[in-house]
Amino acid sequence: MKSIVLKLGLILVSLAFIELILRITGLSFPVWSIADDITGWTLKPNARGWNLRESFQYIEISDQGFRGPSVSVKKPENGLRIAVLGDSFIEGKQVAFENLLTSRLQYYLQVCRPNTSVEVLNFGVSGFGTAQELRLLETKVRQFTPDIVIGAFYLGNDVKNNSKLLSGNGEGSLQPYYTLSGEALELDETFKSSPGFAERRYGFVRNKLLTLYFFQIGKESFNILRTLLNGDDHTEAEREAFLFKETEDPAWRNAWVLSMELLERMHLEAERQHAQFLLGLISHPAQVTPNNMERSELLKRYNINDLWYRDREIISLGQEKGFDVISFGMEFEKQRSASNECFHGQFHNGAACDGHWNEHGHEVAAQILAQKLCLQPPSQ
Repeated sequence: MKSIVLKLGLILVSLAFIELILRITGLSFPVWSIADDITGWTLKPNARGWNLRESFQYIEISDQGFRGPSVSVKKPENGLRIAVLGDSFIEGKQVAFENLLTSRLQYYLQVCRPNTSVEVLNFGVSGFGTAQELRLLETKVRQFTPDIVIGAFYLGNDVKNNSKLLSGNGEGSLQPYYTLSGEALELDETFKSSPGFAERRYGFVRNKLLTLYFFQIGKESFNILRTLLNGDDHTEAEREAFLFKETEDPAWRNAWVLSMELLERMHLEAERQHAQFLLGLISHPAQVTPNNMERSELLKRYNINDLWYRDREIISLGQEKGFDVISFGMEFEKQRSASNECFHGQFHNGAACDGHWNEHGHEVAAQILAQKLCLQPPSQ
């Protein structure tokens, strides 16, 4: 019995020593999100540490729960405040904060409007769908009284994330959804009563363990190993190729109609807040790959006629409903013809030209938005 107690004591002392060393060196891989009654989860205020997914970046979350420095809730006089909502593409853990679309857009707008205090706030949260972005706009974002609301829509997963049926189990069951009742959207917040959400929200042991640095490193190592073991030969573009054409699957057709209704609801909510609404369509890697042979093979293999089919459909929706839509992919494609540089991927442990935007993608997207917004009068 004494030997068991001694061994346990040595293990605890060893873990305590490892924890101390990790805290001194600042080497941590925190859980970036916490449970939230409005959106299901949100970024954890004051979280900081290293991100290993695709690239190696040190990430800091403000005490207000988003990337970037904290800002006054009250907008400065003679200020222009822009709120950008989206998923992991906007949050952008793959690049340094100063190279994010939001940071670069703020820089360019400040240059073209030197007499205006410009703020571009990053409300991107990994895993969010349009329904969660709408709930965020209706609640937290409105407190900051933005002049312009920019929504980011990613064809690769937003349609699926907006459907309770298609999202399946796991994190998909821990978020709010909207359902269509006729032509009306109805909010479904049953996630609040799910055991998984309760555990994430109130699980004392779980939440305490996640604050320990050695536990964080073990968890992150396990996730990386699982990704490597479960990897396959299919790129993201191949897995999601069916999204570029019509489908007869009723679940996906419903998810598409629902997504379009949610985008229009975001537009109307921005108008209620007296803000201009602009929608940006995040490029899919398959649309802007510099490898023309790979693109041709993809089109042929999956019988795709037009990689921009869905982009055009959303642009038409914006024209019909009265809000601007920018297809970043279409704009990237204009530059791709003059350069073979990738907009996605090329991270140290990511696929070439696949995955999230890299620094070049963020930079060019910021330039595209700045060019449009700089041409508008400052009062808008």
